[in-house]
This record gives sequence, C-alpha cells and structure tokens, in this order.
Amino acid sequence: MTADHSASPALALDATQLRTLLDDVGTFIYAKDLHGRYTFANRASLELLALEHVDQIIGKTDSDFFAADTAADIARNDQEAIEQSCTIAREETNQIQGSATVRTFLSIKKPLFDQQGQVCGMYGVSTDITAAKQLEWELRREKEQLRVVLDNLDATVCCISSAGIKRHFPGFMAVVGHIGLASPMAIAAQSCNMSMDLPPPPAQIREPTVCRTSPGRTKSS
Repeated sequence: MTADHSASPALALDATQLRTLLDDVGTFIYAKDLHGRYTFANRASLELLALEHVDQIIGKTDSDFFAADTAADIARNDQEAIEQSCTIAREETNQIQGSATVRTFLSIKKPLFDQQGQVCGMYGVSTDITAAKQLEWELRREKEQLRVVLDNLDATVCCISSAGIKRHFPGFMAVVGHIGLASPMAIAAQSCNMSMDLPPPPAQIREPTVCRTSPGRTKSS
C-alpha cells in the first residue's frame, strides 16, 4: 500500500497564510540581502520601528532606523552569519533613532541560501529580553548591597553548608584565631565537631505528659 501524495500541494501554505503565521508568532522575524538591505520583516518588526507597511522597510538598512552604534553592531553580527555560513546567537542592545529607550534582544541569525545553494543573505529571529536583563541587574545590585552591609557589620558572620564554609565576612577570621584554627578551610574540616549552646529545636521540646492515676487525680512526668 502506498501513500497518496496527490493532496499535498493543496495542504501547503500559500504566501498569505505564511505571512499570517509569521506575523502572529509574537517575536521579531526579518531577512536581509548580502548588503544588509531588508527583504522581509514581520508585523512585530514593523511595529518596533513604527512602520505601518512592509514596503516601508524593503530595501532599507538598519542605518535608516537605528542609532549608529546599534546599526554597526547589528551589521557586524549579520555579516558573521553570512561570511561564516553558520548560526550565531548574540545579545544585541538596540536604540531606535530619536528614542531614548534602549532594549536588549537575544538574536538568532542564520545564512539564507538561493536555489543554487549559494548564500544570498541572512534571516533572523530576535526576542526582547529587556525585562529579564533588568531583573538580572536588580538582583545583582541587591546582592552587592547585601555584601556591603555584611562587610561592614559589627558582628561575626559566616555561611556554612554541608560542603563546608561558603563565605566568611570581616570579623570572622578574628574569631577563628581564638579557637586555634588558621583558615576557613580548617573550620570547614572541623565544622562537624563544633557545637554551640543553642536551645533545642521546637520538635525536641515536649509538653508535660499527663496520666490519670485515679478518678479526679492526675500525675505529670
């Protein structure tokens, strides 16, 4: 029994359907020729550049839309994909002409081949990661602020895990000397033998046991 492929052409997407698919994916998709001129851009790419129709971008380069530094960085990455005929992944920081907004994109770029197998341009998919980069920066700043606080804290502070001491802070080494250990590594080796006078954890605190010895009388243990 052989498969009937007669219906295959009818199942293929036409140009309009393909365009709709690329417009609705929610990311930035574009293609350029060997000279960096746009040959395609989906709806998200047009909206980013405040354009209404694809004809407004065809034949133009990134220098027509982006700040000079941004355009140069984009062109350099595009050429790398073309000249090396390879897939590249880069973070690109973009600033549109006349705008103070700077956005960061994760761009995947690949060479585009013609019917003869020759490189005729490139195409790319870029995802806006500005919010993620902002969160990363804020976490890094908070970590640095915490480090400054701990470095200036008038107390003995260290972090100990099952693998030993992960970090110690000013004031800690002074205490280390008093117990006859020369370094944090020495304390890590001895950590299992060190004890502190701490109250037992809640799970070890028992309520008094009350048992009844006779009607109306109880005894505590």
